[in-house]
Amino acid sequence: MTMSKILLFFAAIFAVCLLLPLPSDAAEGSAGRPALLELMTLSCPACREMGKVLAEFEAKHGGAIEVRIIDVREDANAARLYQVRYVPTLVFLDEEGKVLETKVGYIPLEALEKEWYKLGYSLDRGELPPR
Repeated sequence: MTMSKILLFFAAIFAVCLLLPLPSDAAEGSAGRPALLELMTLSCPACREMGKVLAEFEAKHGGAIEVRIIDVREDANAARLYQVRYVPTLVFLDEEGKVLETKVGYIPLEALEKEWYKLGYSLDRGELPPR
């Protein structure tokens, strides 16, 4: 193999690495709080209904859990990062931005709150209970 082919090979690998999303991008802006992401599209009826539930959830628990809505048609990196196949996809993140749970489809408010309790979080302050 010639030196120019080797350099071209490494340049291609470097370019691909620059295009891949980093897991730390998911935690950006979380301010040390757990987060709930809805990955959705504007044309999806279930996504719009889920958005209403998330607005209620944020009004009730926004101080404890950060809520973010991401349109996967506008943010393809998020769709790849969270391996979205269907919308709405809900991603539950801990304080460090690590994925705790992923759910697909519409979830009513009560079930959403139960999911956070099941994950061990107090929705009053978003913290884990003492063990």
